[in-house]
Amino acid sequence: MSNVTLRIKPQSKLIAEKVMGWELDQYGFWVAEPFDLDAETEFNPTESLEDARLVMDKLREEGEIELYANKKGYTFSFKRYGDDFATATLHDSPMMAICLTALKVKGVEINGSVFQK
Repeated sequence: MSNVTLRIKPQSKLIAEKVMGWELDQYGFWVAEPFDLDAETEFNPTESLEDARLVMDKLREEGEIELYANKKGYTFSFKRYGDDFATATLHDSPMMAICLTALKVKGVEINGSVFQK
């Protein structure tokens, strides 16, 4: 298990906790498993495609995923293995499409204020 200190934005914190399953320990370190993150790394999946790929990998454990571009932006879709649950999000940013879909998959209601531009 790795302990990492991350400077984290509210939307990234929500994704780290609800989607990635990370928790803060009593010292303020993120407990992230199974990979190591440099302590200076800022987890920011709404702006970093590399970090959004971590979210995609996490979702891939639970279902089929697909990211594609169209004239209106990027669509990220998810279909859970073994049941009928499916969801998708269209957004002008591929990272936001991934993150918003991931939160839907985890049953997190988005109030909008955390994801305001």
